Amino acid sequence: MNLSIEQNDSGIVVNFNNEKFSLKYPTHIWSNFPDEMKDFFMDNYLFLKSVHLPLILNVNKIKLNTAPPLLKSFFLTMQFMDIPNISDFDDLQPDDLFKKFFNTSFKFNNGRVKYPNSNFVSNENSSVLSSSFGKDSLLSLALTREMNLDNHPVWIEEKGAPLENRYKRKLIKKFKEEFDINVEKIHNETILLHSYHYLKISDDRNYILSHLLTEYALLLIPFLYNYEAEYLFFGNEQSCNQSYMSKSGYKCYPVFDQSSEWMQEINKLLNISLGKKIHVSSLVEPLHDIAIIKILRNRYPKFAKYQYSCFPDETTVNNFKRWCCHCSKCARLFIIFKALNVNTKKLGFRNNMLSKKYMQYYSIFGSSENLSPYDSSGVGRDEQLLAFLLAAKNKVKGELIDEFKKRFMKEVENREDELRKKFFGIHKSFTIPRKIKNQLLSIYKEELSDLK
Repeated sequence: MNLSIEQNDSGIVVNFNNEKFSLKYPTHIWSNFPDEMKDFFMDNYLFLKSVHLPLILNVNKIKLNTAPPLLKSFFLTMQFMDIPNISDFDDLQPDDLFKKFFNTSFKFNNGRVKYPNSNFVSNENSSVLSSSFGKDSLLSLALTREMNLDNHPVWIEEKGAPLENRYKRKLIKKFKEEFDINVEKIHNETILLHSYHYLKISDDRNYILSHLLTEYALLLIPFLYNYEAEYLFFGNEQSCNQSYMSKSGYKCYPVFDQSSEWMQEINKLLNISLGKKIHVSSLVEPLHDIAIIKILRNRYPKFAKYQYSCFPDETTVNNFKRWCCHCSKCARLFIIFKALNVNTKKLGFRNNMLSKKYMQYYSIFGSSENLSPYDSSGVGRDEQLLAFLLAAKNKVKGELIDEFKKRFMKEVENREDELRKKFFGIHKSFTIPRKIKNQLLSIYKEELSDLK
């Protein structure tokens, strides 16, 4: 199998299977990126886009038209650590995937490893934010504004998600009009190299995007360069650190690539790439979902109304609504909103997701093919139990509230103090920079002190 990469005026093009997949940057970002760094970027990016292919295609040799990548060991480790989770979710034998992974050879063009130049200069007040308009990135953006950090949000628009992209374009336009904040965009067609539909692989398998955060970090290097940013912020909450034991006896992370452990490796990766110490961080690292939404809606309500956290292109129901109401992500957020007394109709939910027909989307009621990898792993059970309890205390009505009371009320009432402390608590963080940590934690304490 052969893959190649080339650059053009707006970014790069990956050639695979006789098709071209573009990665397009704003013109001023790509043109200001040094040529030496472009060469370094292409060597490493192409390898990152190929490291998963042996696991989902019947190949054991991959040839790339680049020099060997400096960051190769990072990308191999990233993929290796996710194999237990991939195999568990796809109901495959992990040993078979490990064997495929280790028996694959990558061939590169003759040439020495390219090293990045070291003329990167950073400004301690400048930051770049990976922005998806979910709760985490909206809260992160609001926090950077309150802490007087100069922030440059970037949305990575992935090809293959037309419904999601359509809604986000509308939100971004309104957001810019209201706040005068420019959200820049990278258009990424190379995501199709991870698409089972494009690769014509059975729908019975659901390959996890092991690379996603690592790829985003690499993609944002030109923005870090352009804005001389000392900080790169992602929106990885505390739940990203939760693990479970697979059926095969392996420790699994539903999203290892987004864990604090791997965030610290991404920090090393970018420091090597830029030749200077920068901080890769998640401002919401110490918080669980319900605490994040509480702070966002209570302290920054004007930002909160822009939250968009559904992936409508991934469901079988193509209803052209902001919230599809046919996925476990919508269900998980719906009950959290009810727990916090949020008006779900005003937020755009057209369906009452507490009627019995939506039971299949809630992880506490049992396994289902309609659950996301995170929800099917079971690591979010306790937070969902707490959300149902708080919704019931708010006198929310619904068939699933009644079902919750029958099955779980006794357990949850006995554990309420424990669950409040955990999910409204401020947990240990590993990535938040010292310069802003005290100010950030004081905001969290102020907002959450009455809920634990």
